[in-house]
Amino acid sequence: MENRIINKSAEMFLKHGFKSVTMDDIALEMGISKKTIYKYFKNKKELIKIVITQLIEKISYGIDFIFEMNLNPIDKLFTIKDFVTYYLKSESSSPFYSCKNTTL
Repeated sequence: MENRIINKSAEMFLKHGFKSVTMDDIALEMGISKKTIYKYFKNKKELIKIVITQLIEKISYGIDFIFEMNLNPIDKLFTIKDFVTYYLKSESSSPFYSCKNTTL
């Protein structure tokens, strides 16, 4: 359940922004109670930290994998660009800017 909450939250945060999505929104979207979310996460701030950390780890792993491929530097650059673009396909520009100047 914890991973399902993280994955759904990541999807919603990327689509609508970190500030716009509430714990109520996540619970409603998943068909669970907000109490279930709080069973796994102390608060929204903790959930956002976990989502961002996992997202960075997954993207970093993918970029490391691309670097290990036998590609010329230009192809590596474009492959990385395509990978990150695909990974953040549902990202509107607002989620990351909404975190700017926010202390997590």
